[in-house]
Amino acid sequence: MSGLLKNQRKSRLEILLFLIIAVLGIIYVHYTWAKFDKDKSEQVLQIARSIEASLPITDLTALEAKPDDINKPEYQSIKKILKKVIGVNPKASFAYLYAQKEGKIYFIADSEPEESEDYSPPGQEYTEAQPQDRQPFSDGKELITPPLTDRWGTWISVYIPVKDEASGNVMAVFGMDFNAKLWDTLLFYAVFKSSLIILLLLLTCYFLLRIIAKNRRLNHEMTIRKQVDEALLASEIRIRSITDSAQDAILMMNHEGAISYWNPAAERIFGFSSKEAIGKELHSLIVPDRYHETHYAAFPRFLKSGQGAAVGKTLDLDALKKDGSEFPVQLSLSTIQIDGKWNAIGILRDTTEQKKTEAALVKAKQESEAANKAKSLFLSNMSHEIRTPLNAIIGFSQLMNRDKQLTTVQKEYNNSIIRAGEHLLELINEILELSKIEAGRVVLNPTNIDLHSLFYDIHMLFKERAQFKHLQLIFENADDLPQFVIIDESKLRQLFVNIIGNALKFTDEGGIAVRTRVDKIDQDRSYLIVEVQDSGPGIPEEEIGRLFRHFEQTSSGVKKGSGTGLGLALSRELALLMGGDITVSSQVGIGSVFTFQVEIKNGKAEDIEKSNTKRVICIDKAEEVYRILVVDDKKENLQVAVDLLKLVGFETFEAVDGADAIEKFKECDPHLILMDMRMPVMDGYEATRLIKSIEKGKSTPIVALTASTFEEERNRIKALDMQGYIRKPFRESDLFNTIGKILNIKYIYEDDVLLSNEDSNPVTDNTDINIVKLPENLVSDMLNAISVADLDQLVVLIESIQQDNPQFAHQLMVLAKNYDYDHLEKLLNDRR
Repeated sequence: MSGLLKNQRKSRLEILLFLIIAVLGIIYVHYTWAKFDKDKSEQVLQIARSIEASLPITDLTALEAKPDDINKPEYQSIKKILKKVIGVNPKASFAYLYAQKEGKIYFIADSEPEESEDYSPPGQEYTEAQPQDRQPFSDGKELITPPLTDRWGTWISVYIPVKDEASGNVMAVFGMDFNAKLWDTLLFYAVFKSSLIILLLLLTCYFLLRIIAKNRRLNHEMTIRKQVDEALLASEIRIRSITDSAQDAILMMNHEGAISYWNPAAERIFGFSSKEAIGKELHSLIVPDRYHETHYAAFPRFLKSGQGAAVGKTLDLDALKKDGSEFPVQLSLSTIQIDGKWNAIGILRDTTEQKKTEAALVKAKQESEAANKAKSLFLSNMSHEIRTPLNAIIGFSQLMNRDKQLTTVQKEYNNSIIRAGEHLLELINEILELSKIEAGRVVLNPTNIDLHSLFYDIHMLFKERAQFKHLQLIFENADDLPQFVIIDESKLRQLFVNIIGNALKFTDEGGIAVRTRVDKIDQDRSYLIVEVQDSGPGIPEEEIGRLFRHFEQTSSGVKKGSGTGLGLALSRELALLMGGDITVSSQVGIGSVFTFQVEIKNGKAEDIEKSNTKRVICIDKAEEVYRILVVDDKKENLQVAVDLLKLVGFETFEAVDGADAIEKFKECDPHLILMDMRMPVMDGYEATRLIKSIEKGKSTPIVALTASTFEEERNRIKALDMQGYIRKPFRESDLFNTIGKILNIKYIYEDDVLLSNEDSNPVTDNTDINIVKLPENLVSDMLNAISVADLDQLVVLIESIQQDNPQFAHQLMVLAKNYDYDHLEKLLNDRR
């Protein structure tokens, strides 16, 4: 007994020694902390005092803490000093001067750049001012504040009053803000060494006490055994405490299938008390009837080996509550041998809330998908609703340009309409293209192209605009630039148009140089690198980061008052999509260099498709009249297509919806159908499907007319086995090229007629034509129709001689449909 008391006294002394060391250590750490805090405060006060002393009082006197101060040279002088203060004191976040007027605090100047979100302009009221901010004005003393929080963060501030030398009054207060967290961190590291010493001392003491305790246990074996027994008992209590406090149900089934353990969580989850559950058969208490057969079938194997299909796995299934209701649980099953017999331990978690959360996530995902679908539908509808009237505007303008009776002014007005329409179309395309890129729905369509020809087209496109502004436009291609490559031509062209167009817009004198070269990646691939250098105003360095943001413009763009802020953003997205990027370097007053690179592959000349953009006059040597069925619910769009087709010699039929198209198809048996895809009553998709189901409709080409720009719609059209795809608003060359390719039709073009007319007019040259004498009354009727510009009557009269004089009638028709009435009159008078 005395030995036990002696050991207890030793233990108390050891603990007391440990506590004394710990308390002394804490006191020492506190002293070190306080001393460093004081030294740090004195240090920043000294810095602030020296800075305040260096401030030019005369400049400060000239400032009134008003917005107009920003234009004063004294403000710029003080602003420069404050910026330098922060530059040489990196641990300080802000430096500033403020004044007090009528009890309110106003900023005089601060260290932040004007473009910074934290910038406070002169005269701005500091609405979050606290008593510490006003204290220097009342007592004239310098001050270090405790941590104070405002909209910029939590700061420890140093305030030095700036006094009038004559009166001694406080004119202003110079302040420096230090991040409170950084301040505390510095204090923490300052006392770290002393804390480490104390910690090592405590650890040494701890291990010493452990050694003493171990020796004591070795010297008192009986006591140790007792402690072990107590520890075993405590361990058992702990384990039971853990299972009793667990949130999941923990239960045990013995070798007879009865419940042998049932923790409090099981009582709460299932509703059965421990007394009600223990001793009952597990399957009859909490297992639904549908699982009974599986349970009984697996039980013999479990008794024999402790194995089973569910052992060692986590399963999701249903269980029964006391009231008979089912609920979802997650079961983890393991086995243990007790006295040579297998027992099962099950941990069950109620997953009711988890299932609700999962269902909510599924619902949220469905709603998100629905929102994306709604966005796509909106963009598709916007595309259709805007492009549809644009088709009429541009289409009718193209038709009017064919009228040779237009005056120069009228033709210029008409061309202005076309340019405005195409500009609006370009803006719509940029918005839709950005939306598709953001949604990951843009698909590249690489084809073989003639790169040299594309560069020539781009040069010609901008040559006139450059000449109009008296600018030089220089294209320089590297000697090893390949001619035939594989790339998405439309997107590459768009890149050129956006970047060069941007350079032309902002350059008023000097010129633009476009340099192209290639950088090989491997045998089949290269980077096409294009530099566009201009002599424009240049871009300030701080604005370069805004160039490629959506709907943002630089100060130069704002001054120009044009553009949407989309062109360069879209160009960046397109370059990235094509495996490259865009970079820019610029000097204000000198100019800018935009460099973009895209990935290209080697192409072949024979794989390039040729398309003709010249104006079609008529069908060349037509052996039959080609019938075209045009289907569109918009009257204007229908008229544009019909008038264009009639002008070159096609016979047209019209339908205003899908159902009407099917009836007209049966009546006119067309060679080709132009089908609008969005119409009331029956849309173009259903009409195409029904026409293709008719025997003669299987071989009839159908070309889709659509205002949609989405790849999904193009794929949907391909799935219908349609023979072509024309996007509205279309150019007449797109329409005629598509029809000509499908029906194998050749055309006579305006340029061909003009070229041959330089030496001899083909319609007045009678070398290959038998001299045709027409009846006087027929010639008179034709001349009368010409005099009143009655084209319809003139066409009827020409068609009346088609059978007897087909070649002569064809030449008359060419002149009539091109409104070349002077040559037509001469030709008719020669045949009298």
